[in-house]
Amino acid sequence: MGEELALASNLSLPVHGKGVLLEKDVKLEGGQFTLTSSLRMAKLEDRIDYLHVSVAGKQIDRSATSWRGQLSSAVNLRNKLTHAREVPAISEADVQRAIEAIIATVDALFRALYNRGLPSASRGMRSKLTF
Repeated sequence: MGEELALASNLSLPVHGKGVLLEKDVKLEGGQFTLTSSLRMAKLEDRIDYLHVSVAGKQIDRSATSWRGQLSSAVNLRNKLTHAREVPAISEADVQRAIEAIIATVDALFRALYNRGLPSASRGMRSKLTF
């Protein structure tokens, strides 16, 4: 979603905003800021916040019960798994909450950016996919 919006011709995003969305470094060259091909990673939460606030012009509710608060909890769970110092205790309910937070986040972005919800958001955890 970020790359799509960064490259959209109808949006005039600043170079730094494009750099955040495309995860590219920005440098000052010849008196102008330009994107480079160098990777410049940004936190997922920062990229989502940029899309929501700077591109869509919507404020974010950061309370624990909002999609943004739930996303923070999901990212913390991910970080416990990815950067584990010890084996974390994770329940099925933790995983379910994380997946629901991701769905709620993408739905909120769809509403902010496209003025409609994520079509599959109402399914929640009831996917029809089989693996």
